[in-house]
Amino acid sequence: MEVLKGFFEKTPLTQPYIEEFEKAFDKDYEFHGNWEAVGSYYASKEDFEKAIKAYRLALEHKPDMPVLWFGLSTLYYKIEDFHKTKNAAKKALEIKPDFKNALVFLGLAHAELDELKEALNIYDKLIEMDPLFEKAIGLKLKIQEKSTPIKEI
Repeated sequence: MEVLKGFFEKTPLTQPYIEEFEKAFDKDYEFHGNWEAVGSYYASKEDFEKAIKAYRLALEHKPDMPVLWFGLSTLYYKIEDFHKTKNAAKKALEIKPDFKNALVFLGLAHAELDELKEALNIYDKLIEMDPLFEKAIGLKLKIQEKSTPIKEI
């Protein structure tokens, strides 16, 4: 989400766009804009409830866009709904099986749910796809540390 926050801080939005994003959910306002942009705007403001709602609305119009499912998975991860994180990441992967970032979040969700074997399998797959993928290597090491019982001295 830091990337989104940085994007909206660096990209000056004109006031009419901001006003339109902020009115998008008003029941008396007929919004005809880009729900993905609304979701990204609210994610950058850390209003995850509105961001999720906007991404779900975007998916009603574009259900085959893996990036929308991925965005939704990151938002669910932010609110610590790891089951929904997994489901959204899996939808992204059904559409684009080699979507590395969706695999990262699927692995993170498995790890948060203490499904460590599944998480390790995902990170092994990522490392097989890209042996130099540092994020996957680092996450795999963290999970291995978590799954290794500490011996008493």
